Amino acid sequence: MESLSLLDFVEEGARKVVDTMTSPDADWAPMLFALAPTEQQDTGRDLGVVIIPLLMEDKEASLKDVSWALAEVKAVEAVMLSSSWLAKYDSPEKAAQAWLPPSMTEGRQEFVVLTHVTLDGHLLRMMPIERHKDAPPTLGETVECDQIDGRFLKALSDGIGKPRPVGPPSLFVVRDQDTLDQEDDECARKSKS
Repeated sequence: MESLSLLDFVEEGARKVVDTMTSPDADWAPMLFALAPTEQQDTGRDLGVVIIPLLMEDKEASLKDVSWALAEVKAVEAVMLSSSWLAKYDSPEKAAQAWLPPSMTEGRQEFVVLTHVTLDGHLLRMMPIERHKDAPPTLGETVECDQIDGRFLKALSDGIGKPRPVGPPSLFVVRDQDTLDQEDDECARKSKS
């Protein structure tokens, strides 16, 4: 069996999520996927996938958190999954003059966006979200683009292959598996009492 690249793994997962959706306005939660060294030598693998849900209420804090989390797990590759509105303009000049956000622009289109960053470069994959009146959304054909820029691309790039940061992130805490297991056990004990 051929193994999937991290980018293909995330795209396949985004497409499988469609099967679990039940509402016409269902959406994809923003997530960060990182390929990082594993400390479990018994797996026979040097790298493992770290999955981090993202809180996007404060985008500036989220940018710092993305860089911090990737550096914390010593990521060598990352994919950020999000859904976004994109606006189409006739020319770069019209795009530069636009004052409305894409979500409020006539002719906008909604996409699942996969921003992929490695030590060697970056790539953007977009899948158009097709909304239906009485059924969950579906995804269209994948489009790729390597001419990308932006704050989240920079945040991803800033965290790849970087030394471990000093200080905690602002929006989330990275926990190891032992801590998660202890919290699950404690939660189970409390629910039984």
